[in-house]
Amino acid sequence: MTRPLVLGIDPGFASLGYAIVSIGPADETITAMGVVRTVRATKKRRVRASDDNFERARELVGALQNLVRHHLIGRATLLVAESMSFPRNSSVAAKIAMCWGALAGVAVAENLPVLQATPQEIKRAVCGRRDASKEEVRERLLLRYGAGTVAALRLVPKSQWDHPFDALAAIVACLETDHIRLLRQSGT
Repeated sequence: MTRPLVLGIDPGFASLGYAIVSIGPADETITAMGVVRTVRATKKRRVRASDDNFERARELVGALQNLVRHHLIGRATLLVAESMSFPRNSSVAAKIAMCWGALAGVAVAENLPVLQATPQEIKRAVCGRRDASKEEVRERLLLRYGAGTVAALRLVPKSQWDHPFDALAAIVACLETDHIRLLRQSGT
């Protein structure tokens, strides 16, 4: 039987990180990692910010649909994401909300269950402490998944690696949930 897949997402409006992991009865294997980038329109185009944000949200929906349809089609699948934080800046909050709207729309359209983990849950699951740094999380993930992690990132600029690592860490944080336990059993 084909192993089920988990799509991990680090939600972001400008840079959305993703990781796809194949789940076996007792192990996981990275199958893909990357970043979906959207770029703000230049002022020269005289585009309203709200129109630009809508277009960028549309780009996120298209990219997420392509990810699901290209990598996950016909496989038992689950979507995992770092839960939404609430930034102090209203512009950033609106963009994060639009990103989550895009994510929710794709999850509903593709019939994907969604699990979330807070940043503290993620750090605790990966490093054993809630106050771990991004560097510590990355090091632990590299130890856990080895060379396959860097190989999966070969097309991602190193300056963007935090996003797919955060998506992978969200998956690790949810490995002990009932949903993933059931996925492990379905892959046997």
